[in-house]
Amino acid sequence: MGADSGTGRRPSRRRGALAGGARAPAALLALLLLGALTVASVLGIQPPSPRGADTPPEAFSADRAAGHLERVAAQPHVAGSAANDAVREYLAQTLSGLGWETEVQDTVGMDPTEPDLPSMARVRNVVALLPGSDPSGRLVLVAHHDSVQAGPGASDDGAGVVALLETARALSEGPALRNDVVVVLTDAEEACLCGAEAFAGQHPWPRTAGWC
Repeated sequence: MGADSGTGRRPSRRRGALAGGARAPAALLALLLLGALTVASVLGIQPPSPRGADTPPEAFSADRAAGHLERVAAQPHVAGSAANDAVREYLAQTLSGLGWETEVQDTVGMDPTEPDLPSMARVRNVVALLPGSDPSGRLVLVAHHDSVQAGPGASDDGAGVVALLETARALSEGPALRNDVVVVLTDAEEACLCGAEAFAGQHPWPRTAGWC
């Protein structure tokens, strides 16, 4: 019987080789498609490029925010220290200079995570309000201005503080907003979260409706 007869095995192997060869381009195409989708996904979640100091005044500028960081994170400034007093004064003056209604909440707060034996601290929160044109609620933006003892707090939470200062400046330059915006820069976060507790529990503004 010939090798190429209907019962031989060579034609079967030949058909298998042809089928395998057909699958290879399809697999390669699938890998290329998967790679393209991965690259597109990564590019889609990349943050925008930082904007410089020449950015229009109504827009957020990373360079302008960084300028505040040189003052806010110049040295360690734990709650109750003279260095933190200087930071708090700078923050209050900056927000007031932008036209925000600014005050310092000077009170005693306690650690909300330990109700049975709480830590307590004197706190001085910087609180500023940009009134809306026809408010039905208030948007609150929060960061903390104290640092740990071992470092100047550039990332925790100086970056958050200066981002809110630049946001406040941009909002002041932009069109009037319908709702109020409140910036709260709390004190003694590193020690006991006492500033946030004091603002939420004692300041009159959180008692009004429509906060988010």
